[in-house]
Order: sequence, then C-alpha cells, then structure tokens
Amino acid sequence: MTLAELSVEFGVPRTSLFAILKGLQHEGYVTFERDFYSLGPESIKLGYAITKKQAFPSSVMPVLEELGRLTSETIILSSLSENRKNVVYIAVLEAKSALRFIVNVGTERPLSASATGHAVLSFMRREERNQYLAAGRFERFTPATVTTVAELRKVIKKVRQEHCAMTVDGTVLAAVGIAAPYFGQQGTVEGAINVAGPTARLIDKTDEFKAALVASGKEISRILGYSGPYPPEDV
Repeated sequence: MTLAELSVEFGVPRTSLFAILKGLQHEGYVTFERDFYSLGPESIKLGYAITKKQAFPSSVMPVLEELGRLTSETIILSSLSENRKNVVYIAVLEAKSALRFIVNVGTERPLSASATGHAVLSFMRREERNQYLAAGRFERFTPATVTTVAELRKVIKKVRQEHCAMTVDGTVLAAVGIAAPYFGQQGTVEGAINVAGPTARLIDKTDEFKAALVASGKEISRILGYSGPYPPEDV
C-alpha cells in the first residue's frame, strides 16, 4: 500500500505515519519500493511465531482448500518421514467427483516413486540427496515407476528447473500427480503439496496446475516462517 492508503486505513496523519514506517523499515518489518510499502522478513518471522501456536497442518488448511477449489481434484499434503526416505500423507482433501484419486492419511511412499517424493528429494540438501541416490534400492509400483539412479537424476534436474514435479502412473495406473515442495523457517525442505487425479482429466491442465502448486508451496513456506527466495537457491 502507499503512504496515502495507509494513512486512510489507520487514520494516522501522513507525517506521523511516515516516521513510524521509517523505523519499521529500518528494523526489517516493512520494505519500501516504487512508492509501495510491503511486509518485510521480520514481519514474516513475527507472523510465524504467532501461527506456530496453531497445530500444523491446521495452519495451512486454507491453502489446501483454495487449491482444491481451483483444481477440483484431490489435494494431498505430505511431510518427510522420520527416516527421511519416505513421504507421509498428513492431510487429504478428496475431490467430489465420482471418479477421483483416493488415499488415506498416514500412507507412506518412497521419495523415488511419486510426484510428492520427487518434489522433496529434488530440494534436499545435496549431500543428503546423494546419499539417498547412492543406496540405489527403489521400489517399483507400476511399469512407469522411476527405479534407477540415472532416471532419478534426470527427474531431479527437471524438477529443480520447474520448481515442481509430475508423474504419470508413478504409483497408481491411470493417475497423474503434480507436486511442489514447501520449506521450513531455515529453508530446509519439509514436505510437498500435491494435486492428484485421473490422467484423462489432468493431462491437459498440467501447466495451469503446476503454476497453482508452485504458488501454494510458496505460501505454505511463508506460513511456516521461510522468508527467502522460493525455492532456496543453495540446495
């Protein structure tokens, strides 16, 4: 908002408000560019401290609901498992269509198999990612499941370029999954948000859904207190 807009919004004279904003800008709570004031990184951290009291994933459910409204498909939120070799589905919003992708909360999938796993694996720290690939034991769910290190390296390169992952028949035949990662306060990948549905409906909407997923992954990261570039540049 501009100084004039903020003055009207808060009912504070411009001169007084300008002085306050200068102080907030100096401390990193607001930024000023091209006549507009925006929230700065310290405000995002403060917001994180407040929302941290809300149980995750409840704090990000509005993001999942909005993505479900935009896509009309099943939305899945996942997190890394304790052994950091799988993703665990922690929230599922099923599509209302009779023909839809169905999965249970608590389901685990290896990082090598699904779009969700690919999104997480691609943005792990390089050393951890290489350790996972070096193990070289990848489960096959369908004939299309990625099961070799060479294939996974190609997938990772593409995911890092597009900031999201996509599989066709990765773990379930006739199903498409598209996923984008989300990051914690320190910029470490913590999981992914995923749209899943029948190939017949999704295959012609992949570009549209990829853009929506990247926006959702970024928004979840902000809610969790990450204020850097999305995705982080140093992983």
